[in-house]
Amino acid sequence: MAEKNEIKDIVAELIQLRIAIAGLNPDPISPIEAYREEKQIALDATKTLAASTKSLMRATWALVGVTVLLAIAALGPAVETFRGRQDEWVLYGSENGYGATGMFQTLEACRAAEKRAPYSRGCFPRGVNPR
Repeated sequence: MAEKNEIKDIVAELIQLRIAIAGLNPDPISPIEAYREEKQIALDATKTLAASTKSLMRATWALVGVTVLLAIAALGPAVETFRGRQDEWVLYGSENGYGATGMFQTLEACRAAEKRAPYSRGCFPRGVNPR
């Protein structure tokens, strides 16, 4: 027959083995339904996170689109200045010396109008303001 000390050692090792196995396996006492509920909660949270990520992505692309449109709109006047129109020369001046008094296709036509306008400030390329 085995000695009492050997039996105590064997029982102690079995207890340690049970504790180690219980740490690796789910608790057999808790019902399976609890695990299903935990999995479902985790799955729902993952779906919600994925949906919010997609919404954030769409909002980011919309913001990029609006920014591009604003940049194009801001460059519009600059493009018009370099492109030039039919009326490329502007005669500035009035009684108080401000404001455009005429637009002309050639510098010669603008200079001729400048001679007729006593308060004019001069001819400038379109888009240039003498102020």
